[in-house]
Amino acid sequence: MPNWREHLKTAKMMGIGPTVSKDITRLLDNPLDAQGNKLPHKSLHNNKGLMMSYLLHGDRGLRLAMVHMVEDRIAEQIKGKFKGEFGEILEAYMTTRVLRFIGKIFHEPSIYHE
Repeated sequence: MPNWREHLKTAKMMGIGPTVSKDITRLLDNPLDAQGNKLPHKSLHNNKGLMMSYLLHGDRGLRLAMVHMVEDRIAEQIKGKFKGEFGEILEAYMTTRVLRFIGKIFHEPSIYHE
C-alpha cells in the first residue's frame, strides 16, 4: 500500500495542499469511531469514508478520498499477484504511474487549496 508520502505527492499533483491531504489520509488509514477508539484499517474505504471526506473538505476531500482508495486498491492487487521484492518494486512503480495519471485528471488549476 502506498505510504503517506505517495498520497501527499498525488494530492500536490491534484492541486490540493498538505493539510487536506494529511486529514484525508489520517481519516482513511487511521479511522476512529465517535468515542475515539481505533477502527480496523480500511473500515472507511467505502461510501461512509467518502461522505466524511466531503464533510471535512468539500469537493477536494471527496476527490482525494476517491483517488486514495484507488491507490490502495491498485497496490493491493499488485501485491496479491506478485510476491517478494519484485512485487514491492512493481507496486511502487505502477501505483506511482497510475496515480500521477489520475492526479492529472482530477487536477485543479490553482495549486495548494486549503
